[in-house]
Amino acid sequence: MESGKRRFVDTSDEEIEQKRLKMSADKTIKQNIAAATIFREYLKVKKMDPGFEQYDTLKLDEVLGHFYMDVRKADGNRYKTNSLQCLRYSLNRYLKAPPYNKKIDIVNDESFSASRENFKEAMAELKRMGLGDVEYYPCIDEADRRKMYTSIYLSPNTPFGLQNKV
Repeated sequence: MESGKRRFVDTSDEEIEQKRLKMSADKTIKQNIAAATIFREYLKVKKMDPGFEQYDTLKLDEVLGHFYMDVRKADGNRYKTNSLQCLRYSLNRYLKAPPYNKKIDIVNDESFSASRENFKEAMAELKRMGLGDVEYYPCIDEADRRKMYTSIYLSPNTPFGLQNKV
């Protein structure tokens, strides 16, 4: 083995934490922080301690259950189902990431069964209100599809068309 190179190195807890922070994409980290900020604002409005990171499991379960039912967008409208689901998963990642490194899972742990039931009910309510539908673009009709594929823009006989087709 070359001198100065060791098979096993000493990695400090601080270095491990920094590496764990960089595991997630920047947008994911921003989303996690945004979800935590929304939850913290909710706690302040409800005149509760905004430091939810220090809550015990029982209290966090109770507060999350109310949060899922009460949360609205800044303009007062309800979130769509996908957005509410994103909030939930983002909060879960936020609590698991450094510096908190919680060993809890607010999505799957049995100790969060009450908030999970409230979440399911909130999702069902949003779907009943029509906020669970995914808006798809209309299908391209056959005449437009034929026109598109026979045009010069997708023709494999021209360099430009070949590039577009690939």
